[in-house]
Amino acid sequence: MPLQDRPTKAFQSFFKSSFGFPKFKRKGVKDSYSTNNQKGTIAVTSRSVKLPKIGHIKAKIDRVINGLIKSATVSKAPSGKYFVSVLVETLAEPLPKTQRNVGIDLGLTDFIVLSDATSVTNPKFLASIEKKLACEQRILAKRRTVAKAESRKLSESSIYVLRKRL
Repeated sequence: MPLQDRPTKAFQSFFKSSFGFPKFKRKGVKDSYSTNNQKGTIAVTSRSVKLPKIGHIKAKIDRVINGLIKSATVSKAPSGKYFVSVLVETLAEPLPKTQRNVGIDLGLTDFIVLSDATSVTNPKFLASIEKKLACEQRILAKRRTVAKAESRKLSESSIYVLRKRL
């Protein structure tokens, strides 16, 4: 069908039946497609995803698929990378009831403090800040030795003043 006839057909369908008003779909806004699993057309292995009409595609799988695969959606991110979301039907096991209530407090010094005095820290955040601090302190120490060798104060150094403004 020629490109010029598509809007005409869309409006004719709109007036003849209850399809709804035609919507303009721009390329690149939500580039994705979904496909259903019919007789094993979608499969996930340790290093690839099998899709119908495409075949096996190399992929980085971040978790194990447990259960029946229902469908897969392939979407393109603005960065140009492709992602596959797999819908899986699994049996949910209910957790045992403990007959206890716990209050949760989100804090600044500790990430979480529970009402039974248990505290949970966030080591990932702390570790990343410690690495950055150590790196900045090494740079400052090198600048201090250069300033001392040139017999001037660190605060008078042009590099230090420039870095301080940033």
